[in-house]
Amino acid sequence: MYVFNEKKSVTPLPQGQIPHCIAECPGIYNINSDIERYCTCCDRWFHIKCIKRGRRQTPPTIFDILTFQLPPPQCDVKDVLCILMAPVERGGIFGLSGNGQIQLRVRKEAQNSDGFTLGWMDGMDSSYVEQVRQTDFTYFDCPGCVAVI
Repeated sequence: MYVFNEKKSVTPLPQGQIPHCIAECPGIYNINSDIERYCTCCDRWFHIKCIKRGRRQTPPTIFDILTFQLPPPQCDVKDVLCILMAPVERGGIFGLSGNGQIQLRVRKEAQNSDGFTLGWMDGMDSSYVEQVRQTDFTYFDCPGCVAVI
């Protein structure tokens, strides 16, 4: 596999290294201007500008995003679905470091075979939940796998 470097020439990736974004990508994450989505299935970041061709015209299901069956929640289903439907993103409304830490923690909790544990939202900033509730996300088909990001 190959990747473009800063000089716009092609450099082979070290064995086992996962490429960033897509083959036609012009560069790495620019903290001043880029927004990226993370795919938890193929473990890659993608620039929104590079994947905009894959913009979904219909809203995804929870399974499209998680790619696993959700166990029955033992708490407020509305909050669970609202948070789980938020894409993992850096830049844009979630700032430089993004919402990955929160989203990955919640998705790990969702994979618990016993369902969500009581108090799973303890310590989560209520402003994050409200921000996610109020945001109308655009979703994209991941160019690296079958997930929706």
